[in-house]
Amino acid sequence: MGVIVGVIVVVDVVLVVLAVLWVRAWWHGPPYPVGDPRATAGELRATSQTVYTAVEGTEPVHGLVDPSSCPERGGQAIDGGSEPGVFDLDFSWEMDMGGEPVHDVLREGRDALLDHGWRVVMEGISSPQAGSFGLERGDRFVSLVAVTNNAGTRLSVRVSSSCAALPEDYDGPSLENQLTFEDLGLAPLGT
Repeated sequence: MGVIVGVIVVVDVVLVVLAVLWVRAWWHGPPYPVGDPRATAGELRATSQTVYTAVEGTEPVHGLVDPSSCPERGGQAIDGGSEPGVFDLDFSWEMDMGGEPVHDVLREGRDALLDHGWRVVMEGISSPQAGSFGLERGDRFVSLVAVTNNAGTRLSVRVSSSCAALPEDYDGPSLENQLTFEDLGLAPLGT
């Protein structure tokens, strides 16, 4: 009888430990992958340069890098908080395209990205004065928007990364505020 009680106690302890481990894993959720913001920004800039080259940009473009926080994962996400030490980046820039038709500008940018393995996931408004595309590749997203008004055609580009955890040894610029390309050691587009 003592052996059976001992086995039951051991099984109960194992079940409690497994339940605690499961609840802990559920509460925290899977960890974000680790990513260096400078490397991520470099990849986003390279994608931007592809679009810039395709639309035949001629003037240097100084873009902005907008870091933002990422949501907590797992059960703790219920409160809507952000995960400390985790970031995503939006890399955005605009360029005047003169009198070039909206759809020509968008087609050039879209086709260049398609040639590099991107795929169209959204085609937005389409009129003679405005148009947009959304493209993705892996965990990256690109938004291309072109609008024509009396001043000509303006192309707006936003390239985004997905959330990643900062490496423990990260010593780069703070991700609390908007940054320029130069803040992250990146040259302007077209240089």
